[in-house]
Amino acid sequence: MDPNFGTTYQWLVKSLEMRGNYDEAFDWFMKAQALEKSDAETIQLFKTAFQTSGWQGVLRAQAERFDEANAPLWFRRVFECPNREQG
Repeated sequence: MDPNFGTTYQWLVKSLEMRGNYDEAFDWFMKAQALEKSDAETIQLFKTAFQTSGWQGVLRAQAERFDEANAPLWFRRVFECPNREQG
């Protein structure tokens, strides 16, 4: 695995999540945060969320901090839909 290719981390996190392996998913999620050079406040937010509410807490914290303008490209693409109607 190329340690500098962030998309791989995200797919790995999702696959571990789907298998119910939340501890390992969180470990890889945090490695991805380091690769993306997330600030110390963000890192601590996710650590606290995992310690207090588990994986669901991390997902909730991630959704609350989501800012489309600053989101990594892989994250924005998850929500893109090629057949979405333009309005």
